[in-house]
Amino acid sequence: MKLTDRQIQLTKPPRSGRITLTDGNGLQLRITSSNKRSWSLQYRYQGSMRKYTIGTYPETSLKAARAKTTTLRAEVQAGGDPQTIKKGSRSPSSTNVEECFEEYLRDHLKVHLKSWPEYERAMRKDVLPFIGQTELIFVDKATIRAVIRRITNRGRMVLANRVLQYIARMLKWAVGVGYINTNPAADIPKPSKEHSRERVLTLDEVRAILAACDSLADSQACFVKFLLFSGQRLNEIAKLTSHEIMDDHIAIPRDRNKSGETIITPLLPHLKEIIDRCPRGNGPYIFSTTFGEKPLSGFSQIKSTLQKQSGTRNWTFHDFRRSMATILADSGLDQFAIKYALNHKDSSVTGVYDRSHHQKWKTLALAQWYNLVSSKQKADLAYCF
Repeated sequence: MKLTDRQIQLTKPPRSGRITLTDGNGLQLRITSSNKRSWSLQYRYQGSMRKYTIGTYPETSLKAARAKTTTLRAEVQAGGDPQTIKKGSRSPSSTNVEECFEEYLRDHLKVHLKSWPEYERAMRKDVLPFIGQTELIFVDKATIRAVIRRITNRGRMVLANRVLQYIARMLKWAVGVGYINTNPAADIPKPSKEHSRERVLTLDEVRAILAACDSLADSQACFVKFLLFSGQRLNEIAKLTSHEIMDDHIAIPRDRNKSGETIITPLLPHLKEIIDRCPRGNGPYIFSTTFGEKPLSGFSQIKSTLQKQSGTRNWTFHDFRRSMATILADSGLDQFAIKYALNHKDSSVTGVYDRSHHQKWKTLALAQWYNLVSSKQKADLAYCF
């Protein structure tokens, strides 16, 4: 008796082991106690039984599994062994999602995209375990939507948007190199609407968070203070190394920031003092709980502690940058000084020709930010010029 989607969906996983549902022509759906559902084709080749894994359900739909079964059985009737062919040299039409991604990662992402580690992490966690073995020609909209639905069911709506974008980009590349003819992800709508964060911490809230740093371990406290006063991005500061610290500035290389250019930030006296006070080991990383061998991590726990101790809620570390920019603007500081201090890339025509690091403006902005947070009435002119 042929399977139906309703029958599959109503079938509960066993308490232990696995159960098998059959659809005919050798097509089987195995369901494990962890509710992993995978399609396979059972066939006989030269007197021996073989199994060919087709993909997981619902990423590989019942319709797609039947279509693949028809193709595979035609190969068997012609005297071929699908499993042997699969293990041998592959043609573009038989390339699966995982193989495509590995090539895309090597030849495109690592060459052209600075944030490729984030892309790779999401694909390996939320895509490849479910459709990695599915051949590209059998990936359709239903397959992709099933992957995205797994993420939205966890309440990770923004991540779902990102993963859909990642899949679409990879499949666009696959079209370009001739693996497939069309991109099935191209017209799938985003699962959720995103809103830019608007949270701006007040000076009192910033000061409360700063005071709450006393409840953290020394290396964590130094990290938060440096992050807050420098106005830079979390990952850039968390992975700061001794090689990136100069006499009067820090230099974050182009392969470690999203601008694609080396970021230069003045090392003002209070920033240098934070680094000098930070516990150090023999490893290269400045902010570390492993004697410098590995960069600091556990940011969620750090934030949780700071929220509890400061009484300031609903903020992220990235809000430090927005708050710094807003408070400095409200204090009357020139917007160009703020932009340079945040190391925002200038994409204008002037920016293309202007190769200056604008250290004077950056110093002015960071000094004024420190003075405001520290409740100083007058700027220390030694910081400014």
